[in-house]
Amino acid sequence: MSTQETPVSDSPPEWIHDYSKEIMSNLFFNGDLVGFYEIWSDFSKTCISYPELGKKLAAFEQTYGRIDRIGDTTSPTLHPRAPGFWCLTLYVYVQDIQFFTFLSFNKDKRLGDFQIGRSCIYHPPDYIKEARFERVTLASDPLVLYSKPTKVSTPQFPVALLIHAACQLSVDGRIGFCFPYKDLEYLPSANIGLIRGEFNEDMLDTGDPIPVFTGRLMQFALNLQEINSVFLIIQAYAALYIPKIARKFSGTIAGIVLINPAWDTIPESPMETMSIEKYPKGIPTLIICSGNDQVLDHSHQNKWKEAASKIRADYEFYDQVDHFLFSTPEIPPQEEYKVFEKHMSDVPLRRIAQWIRGISEGKK
Repeated sequence: MSTQETPVSDSPPEWIHDYSKEIMSNLFFNGDLVGFYEIWSDFSKTCISYPELGKKLAAFEQTYGRIDRIGDTTSPTLHPRAPGFWCLTLYVYVQDIQFFTFLSFNKDKRLGDFQIGRSCIYHPPDYIKEARFERVTLASDPLVLYSKPTKVSTPQFPVALLIHAACQLSVDGRIGFCFPYKDLEYLPSANIGLIRGEFNEDMLDTGDPIPVFTGRLMQFALNLQEINSVFLIIQAYAALYIPKIARKFSGTIAGIVLINPAWDTIPESPMETMSIEKYPKGIPTLIICSGNDQVLDHSHQNKWKEAASKIRADYEFYDQVDHFLFSTPEIPPQEEYKVFEKHMSDVPLRRIAQWIRGISEGKK
């Protein structure tokens, strides 16, 4: 008899899909932790003990709630590091929130891997009406997206350009399970276009990426025939570039919305501290500040509040939102974004839309 190992079949076991759903149903619906742990391979049991597994699943349920639905499985593939094991992903749900379980089995139905985590999927809040707009890719490298209203009763409408200094973030501004820049698609739901983009190395190499980034978005906006006015939504430290941006696009900017803007620069930064004298005259401005801003201290807010009347800006303060306008009763720890999906409060978003429409139509 040959002493060589039996070659692993090129095809996964026929039972693997149904078996995965069966053991996960028994675990999550019947609470059969003992039966689940019994099918683990001897090696897998050395990686986590029965009590540790129980604590892990209890912590998961305490954080997210109980699994209430078993979904589909992915196509099995051979395990890259464990010969003889086939791995797949089975999706499970807590209400409408999707989670993944990564599983692997050998031919004897022994479990080699078990991991569970939240799938990073954006769930639009109720105030975003995706049937009212379409997404158009204006450029792919770097990415520029245009959320274009499709239910507008007039031939033209205003557009807002999102300007920020978080050069490392994606076009959606993803932070953990949160997507603050995508939440701004409330604006096209309210008949206001939205253009947002990403940075690339060439922009950073200029030494002046914020004005360069703004110029790129502005170029796309001005080429759209359906646009009648261009607004800037500027966040945090990008506000310190307003004098330079306004000089470059004099007469083009219909209005500026500032969301938790910085007033003072960072030490040893090429940015310049803001002043009333530097702020461009004649550009309508809405300043929005948050009571639970975890990025900028209140000294920035106080200076913008004091300056608001002198630069003839409208000033709004929302005490129950954070730096990204996420609803929160207190200053949140950053780890919270890695656990929960949060969304912008619709209250400041509706105010922004109202203000932009008012300025675009010639009234506040």
